[in-house]
Amino acid sequence: MPLLMLSLWFIIYTSDCMLAGAVTPRGGGVRRGKTGIGGAKGKRVFAMFNIGDRISHPMHGAGVIDGIEERKINGTTRRYYVFRLPAGGMLVMIPVDNCECIGVRPIISASEADRLLESLSGLEIDATQNWNRRYRENMLRIRSGNLLEVARVIKSLMARELEKGLSTGERKMLRSAKQILISELVLSKSLTYGEAEERLNIALS
Repeated sequence: MPLLMLSLWFIIYTSDCMLAGAVTPRGGGVRRGKTGIGGAKGKRVFAMFNIGDRISHPMHGAGVIDGIEERKINGTTRRYYVFRLPAGGMLVMIPVDNCECIGVRPIISASEADRLLESLSGLEIDATQNWNRRYRENMLRIRSGNLLEVARVIKSLMARELEKGLSTGERKMLRSAKQILISELVLSKSLTYGEAEERLNIALS
């Protein structure tokens, strides 16, 4: 997903959804649907997310809606969810009218998180040797918003790291994928980041 760097304060994702997210330091209707254990979207109903709702963004992970604001970016005034991530307190501005296109969804439940962790030990991983193909396919898995696919990326990159080592790009991808999955465990299971990471590592072993 290409990025348009406007300033140190904003990162604008340019895609078919136009502004998919603007990241800021601290300082409309949405189609909300049920999710499976992987976070894949099922049948959808129309509803608007509210302040305090816990949601998941495919490229940032899970967080909490701190507010709803109007911002003018590139000459266009739009409504944004102020989305706070649990780790580091980073804020992401998500356009309200693009949430469905981006793939924003409610976080999984505690029981769905348990079933997700239980399924990881038997999760098959990709053994593709071509770096470009492997990177592209892993990026598509992360962008899908399906936590099983995100876990597949983590498991395959961790195995490759032990066997052959990772490139700088794949090390960054591994960190991002782990943050996405761990953040969802933190909120769905009411864990600390360290506790969620430990449970994930045990489940993947």
